Amino acid sequence: MDLLLSDGARLAYQVRGSGPSILLFSPLGGSLVSWDAFAAILSQSLRVITFDPRGAGDSSDAPWAWTTRRCAADARALLDHLDVPRCHVYGISMGGMAAQWLAIDEAARVDKLVLASTVPYGLEFRYQALGRALSLALCLTKNATDVDACLATRVLSHAFRAEHPDEVDRIRTLARVRPTTRANIARMLVAAARHDARSSLARIAAPTLVLVGARDPLPTGASQAELLTTIPNVRRAVIAEAGHDLSAESPIRTAEHVLASLNSGAGSTRCTLSFSFIDDGDAQAVPVVFLHAFPYHSGMWEAQREGLKGHARFIAFDVQGAGTRSQDGTAYMLEHVVDDWLALLDHLEIETCVLAGLSMGGYVALRAVARAPERVRGLILANTQAGADSDAAKLGRAEGLRVLRRGAPPRSLQPRSRSSSHPTRRPRCPRCRSSCCRSRAVPPKAVWRRAWWPSPRAAITPPACGTSRCPRC
Repeated sequence: MDLLLSDGARLAYQVRGSGPSILLFSPLGGSLVSWDAFAAILSQSLRVITFDPRGAGDSSDAPWAWTTRRCAADARALLDHLDVPRCHVYGISMGGMAAQWLAIDEAARVDKLVLASTVPYGLEFRYQALGRALSLALCLTKNATDVDACLATRVLSHAFRAEHPDEVDRIRTLARVRPTTRANIARMLVAAARHDARSSLARIAAPTLVLVGARDPLPTGASQAELLTTIPNVRRAVIAEAGHDLSAESPIRTAEHVLASLNSGAGSTRCTLSFSFIDDGDAQAVPVVFLHAFPYHSGMWEAQREGLKGHARFIAFDVQGAGTRSQDGTAYMLEHVVDDWLALLDHLEIETCVLAGLSMGGYVALRAVARAPERVRGLILANTQAGADSDAAKLGRAEGLRVLRRGAPPRSLQPRSRSSSHPTRRPRCPRCRSSCCRSRAVPPKAVWRRAWWPSPRAAITPPACGTSRCPRC
């Protein structure tokens, strides 16, 4: 079906399924056929609206002054044409950029928002992705019928292409059904590069899910952090087995996350977690979620778990890289731990809980209270603080990271000798002869660079005596 826009352009669209409406924004060069299995899964419970943005599929060519905001305006016109006053919105990659503008400019019309594999600023990507960007640019040198197929396959992760060659051939065949011209792809690339919604993200009122593929090299940690800290009501989920094109590489898992997000708060769908947790005690008792310190894991709370039996419901989980939980390859920050905590509460169908945090766990607890105060009924903070770390604490963290990189446990976790009742004498500074020297060595000069410290404003002066051991001299 086609829609004739006010400026004379033609917009091809398709509607399938019944139920609440969801509008899908396709990635760069994607057309109606590219949704395939993902849209088929969603259409079992939703009314799925897809369309070819200008320059793709059967729609008119994109103008040279094309922008992601104009793409959102076309989507608004399509909703008016279909008489849809309010709907859910899903956007992936460049489609996620257009979805941001629709949620910003038409906040009253967006019920739930899902942003997949996208960024708030078009020129922000990882330096590791430069090779992938050059690979995509080489697609423009292909034959006219092969440009779109080249883009559709090269955006897939290397692991997916190696593990599923038959599926890659099928995706390439689908892309050749409605190929996109070089001129239109170039205009879309310019529109994506010019995208910048950073100053307007706070105007997004819809509950938002940020979806990321663990194999995706494109989004930076800073861009993901900007989405998570600027959008008022947001949470994040990572799909371990997917790259940049989530809906193509992992349509079932992506659809599960989307449906769980759309149904959150309705009580009809439980969230699917990608990590394990401890849940011990009476389900009717007061739930207490314990947040462990660095570099420990949830096993540090065994004494509290035993002591709370019969009194409270004990809940604990590991952050990424701690205990038995691995890292997914993306940047992991306090905001992401809060996401895990919220997902865990949704999974267990817990409305409110008591938060208990030790050291770094206290940082997470304070951030959780600031972000979702309605989910916290009590707060327990131990050996933590609300302000920035002291210089000595930052030195200790840097040394701990350095030791961990060598493969040895931090000194605080190494067993102490019981052969003597007297503690080991700490070395003295050869210049001031004070006993204030730490038993650990100060990190090398490279550590003094500002990039190492959590707060770039912190200025730390290296030891004056040049021994790299005494922080006071």
